[in-house]
Amino acid sequence: AREMTSPEGAFLSAIDAEIHGREGEHHVWTLEQLTEVLGEEDAGFLAPIYGFSGEPFFDREYYVLHLPESFAAQAERRRMPVHELMDQVWKLRERLFEARQERDLPLVDDKILADWNGLTIAGLATAGMYLEDPALIEQAMKAARFVLEQLRDEGGRLQQSFRAGEARFHAYLAEKADSAVTVEI
Repeated sequence: AREMTSPEGAFLSAIDAEIHGREGEHHVWTLEQLTEVLGEEDAGFLAPIYGFSGEPFFDREYYVLHLPESFAAQAERRRMPVHELMDQVWKLRERLFEARQERDLPLVDDKILADWNGLTIAGLATAGMYLEDPALIEQAMKAARFVLEQLRDEGGRLQQSFRAGEARFHAYLAEKADSAVTVEI
């Protein structure tokens, strides 16, 4: 939502994985970088939670932060309530996010595709319904409104893509099937 949503609420196509010829440079971390941002104690606390307690596994020197176990399992092992663990983790995540934002940003493909938006809208609407999360449903509705209002030609025919204020290329079966859910929202 933060990095791949257009100002109008539709979903962008892609974020480049490569910066300066290095795969994943914006998102990967060395142990030294993590320790520099977090400090020794906080890095030690976060390492098993975000999977950087063992040997680096990306390009032999980097970590891709991930959850090897659920927060619930991590909290149980630490004998603390999940909400307390989450409070501590979110503060540290914010520091990592701020440090990452100082790095060069990857290129973003700001094209909006009807079929990919249809799939994302369906996923968000379904998740919002099952999780009883109105924010997810609202996000799906905002994107659906964009598709229905902006990804059509003068005759109302669905278009494949939208970029720089212009919808282009008549949609075919894939775009129509994936975008059909937008009519239901």
